[in-house]
Amino acid sequence: MNQVDFVYIARIQFEKQKNMRALFDACSQLTGLWRLHIYGADTTFAQSEYHTCVDYIRRLCIKSHIVWHGRVSDVWQHINHANALVLCSKFEGFGMVLAEAASRVLPLISFNCPVGPADVINVDNGFLIEDGDVDELAQVMQGFVNKRFHFSEAKVKQSIDRLYEDTYYQRGEKTLAKLV
Repeated sequence: MNQVDFVYIARIQFEKQKNMRALFDACSQLTGLWRLHIYGADTTFAQSEYHTCVDYIRRLCIKSHIVWHGRVSDVWQHINHANALVLCSKFEGFGMVLAEAASRVLPLISFNCPVGPADVINVDNGFLIEDGDVDELAQVMQGFVNKRFHFSEAKVKQSIDRLYEDTYYQRGEKTLAKLV
């Protein structure tokens, strides 16, 4: 069985908006070969969020499954392989990282928090988890580990067609033409 690699790309926030505690709690339920790659930085002066996360994963006994990459420029140049992008935010604006991941044919897993994920995630590209449901999140992640889910790369990429630049501008032109 090959290792499954999950990716998290966002600020390091234990219980604030990004809600990494929920992600770690879900990971603590996983069995098999998996890793969580974390790209992002703690924006607080003393890096207390990062240290809180590290202490928590140590207590959950999942430290060996977590790979910290920190803040990197052009994050997508550093991700050679991943099976899914995972987010557990309590709230979002537009989910840009979700759209970027889908455009790179990476399946998506996210809480269906207010605003954002539901605008990008659909049956062709991933899973919207009931907001805050750590057990459901763990079940979906375990499904990836167990190789139960397969997403067509073409469908994942096409699932966000309306967000690609050429399609976006075409829609804008059509809207303007209707108004004129």
